[in-house]
Amino acid sequence: MPPLSLLLLVSLLALTSSFAPFAPLLSSPLLKPLHAEQAKVVVVTGASRGLGAAIARSMATDGCSVIVNYAGSEAKALEVVEDCKRLGGDAIAVQANCGVPEEIEAMLKKGVEKFGTVDVIVNNAGITKDGLVSEEQWHREEQWHREEQWHHEEQRHREEQWHMLSDT
Repeated sequence: MPPLSLLLLVSLLALTSSFAPFAPLLSSPLLKPLHAEQAKVVVVTGASRGLGAAIARSMATDGCSVIVNYAGSEAKALEVVEDCKRLGGDAIAVQANCGVPEEIEAMLKKGVEKFGTVDVIVNNAGITKDGLVSEEQWHREEQWHREEQWHHEEQRHREEQWHMLSDT
């Protein structure tokens, strides 16, 4: 069971900074309430290193199945997958550029094929360059995060509509 504090942190991140324009989506009737004990399958974007890898390992420690997303560091992502399995969870590594909607959709489909569902998306991926960040880089990063979040929500909305149609 994921610690409630981690799920709360993920929710709070969605309400801050670049995610603020998407806050109304959190109250959408299409989104179902999720309790900590129900979060069994988690996508962690940017999970091949740093904070993303730590989140993936933490979720695995709590028994979750983790989709370890990476953009280019396959070897590091596979290390995180092995760590997750050793820690008590299950995991797969999936390469996807979270700025490309088709790649996000393919990543989510792989997760559903492997684990049957996706309960939580931890939107951790980002782009940065070493050194000081210019104002232009800052705006590009913020735009990238907004688009990534929008694409995730768009995919969830499409899946919910499909489930509504298949249930009738």
